[in-house]
Amino acid sequence: MTESTESRALEKLSNLLTIDDVDYQLYTGNPHGFINDVLDITMWSRQEEIVQSVLDNRFTVVDSGFGTGKSLCAAMLTCWWLTTYEDEGIVITLAPTWQQVASIVWRYIRHFGRKAKLPGIVFETPRWDISPNRYGIGLSPRKATKEDI
Repeated sequence: MTESTESRALEKLSNLLTIDDVDYQLYTGNPHGFINDVLDITMWSRQEEIVQSVLDNRFTVVDSGFGTGKSLCAAMLTCWWLTTYEDEGIVITLAPTWQQVASIVWRYIRHFGRKAKLPGIVFETPRWDISPNRYGIGLSPRKATKEDI
């Protein structure tokens, strides 16, 4: 995302409405509705394609450039899946560096968790616990360094 696009996205995140009594199961199988209604995000066309591919396919690979909203899309999909599916399951987000995991993808997830009052506990570390068998975690192949913390 460009700096202005990121600013608009962050501004929109900060203006999320509080949703207290949402029946999240209404959005099972409907990530577009969840992202629009619960997270109050309007996706651009490429993000719409990514979301639809995740819904339709077991595997989705995104070939994209820098700053196109992939991390925001990953965060939105993480929130949708963990919130709407009641079965046991784990969402694992990956990024090349610990800094990218903790400060980009999980920054969005933490923000959505607070502002949309999503179920469970989203920790400052890249972890979100809804139940002992339903949670999300962020990982990186590289360990965090002093510079990352």
